[in-house]
Order: sequence, then C-alpha cells, then structure tokens
Amino acid sequence: MKFTRTLYFALFLLLLIKTEIYWRTAVSGFYTFLILGICIALLFLGGTLLWKIYKVIRNKGKEKSQNLELVLLAVIVLLIVVLPNKDFREEPPVLLEAYRELPAGGTTLTFYKDGTFKNESFCFGFSVEKGKYHQSNDTLFLEGEKMRQAVIDSTGQLILSIEKREIPYSIVKHDKETNQGE
Repeated sequence: MKFTRTLYFALFLLLLIKTEIYWRTAVSGFYTFLILGICIALLFLGGTLLWKIYKVIRNKGKEKSQNLELVLLAVIVLLIVVLPNKDFREEPPVLLEAYRELPAGGTTLTFYKDGTFKNESFCFGFSVEKGKYHQSNDTLFLEGEKMRQAVIDSTGQLILSIEKREIPYSIVKHDKETNQGE
C-alpha cells in the first residue's frame, strides 16, 4: 500500500507531541506558537479522520486501501490522544515539589533528595533552571547567582525568598520523613 501524505503527517505529529518534553526548552521563545500550530494540526487531523470515515461509509467499505488507511490514521490519532507525555529519564527521588500559578503560566520548583533542584517555568515560553541546594534545619538554601532560600511556613506553603522578596508556592509533594535538618 502506498502511504498518503496524511499518514506521514500524522506520524510526524505523533513523534513531535510525544517527544515534546525533550525539546521544549530548545525552542523556548517559540514554544507558545509551536503549541498553537500543533493544536491547529490536530484539528486538521481530526477533520481528515472524519472525512475518511465518511468516504469509507459512502463506498460501503469496498476499497481495501481506504479501509487500511482509515484504520492506520485512527490508530495514530488514538495514540496521540491516549499515550501520556512522560519523561522516561531516571530522576532522583523527590524531597519536595511546589507549584506557583501565574496568570499566563506557572512555575514548578522540585527539590531532589540528592541535593539538586529544578525550577521549571512556563510563561510565553519554557525555561528550566537546575542547581544545588543544602538544607539547614527547616530551611533550604539554593545555590546560584542570587541568594535564595525556601522555608515551609505554618500554613503549609513553601515560601521562596529572593533578596527580600517572598514568593508563595503551593506544595504538591512533600516527603516529611527525610525533611529533618542535617
């Protein structure tokens, strides 16, 4: 069977969407536009799938190549929708994970048990900052250009202090057993 451009396009879109977690920081400034383009492409693919279903029903399923093309396209669209976008790289166990929602995006701050942290931000682009931290009693000191420290307050929020500015984060995950001071 000769594959149509639609099937090649659908396979490309499947790969693009399912590997997004690996390339999103490389296109940071264009990330929002790229996601918009992917949404438009998905709408096009859904419309094409409906059109192919209509053609197979109209021909009463007599053309085997149309039937096979429809099944392949339906499987690819199903994989795009159902398969999760998961990072399969091994990460160390999480000590604490906190999230801050912004009007046009958000920030996730993750502290790992091996003394490293990751700060992922999405606001008209995607950026990742990685570094090291050390813990003293209930305070986490982040190493980097600016003096930063994080403390869990009495309300259960993580308060990140950056040069006299305090930024609240909602705690998503917290391993309290290992949150003892050194």
